[in-house]
Amino acid sequence: MRVKNHPILTITTQKEITFTFNNETYSGYEGESIAASLWANEVFQLRTTEKKSTGRSMFCGIGNCYDCRINLADYGMVRACITPVENQMVLSSGDEGVANDEL
Repeated sequence: MRVKNHPILTITTQKEITFTFNNETYSGYEGESIAASLWANEVFQLRTTEKKSTGRSMFCGIGNCYDCRINLADYGMVRACITPVENQMVLSSGDEGVANDEL
C-alpha cells in the first residue's frame, strides 16, 4: 500500500518502527502519519461513531474534520492524519481517553 517507485518523485524510506493499534502490532516509517502507517498495513477503520457505531477513517487528511481521531495511550485523543507515528506507540480506536485540548 505504499508508493515505492514514482516517475517524477524520489521516494526515500525512513527508519522502520513498530507500534500497536487495538492490541495488534504494525510497522511504519518514522515521520509518517499514524493514518498513513495504518493504511499501509491495510487498516482503514480507525474508530466508530458515537451514535450509530458506523466505521470512520481518514477523511480530509489535513486535520480539519476529526474523523480520524484515535486514542494515544497516556495522552488522549489525537488526529491520526497529522500525528507522526513513533516507535512503540500504543494506540486504540476507543474513546476511553480524555479529549486533549490540542485537538
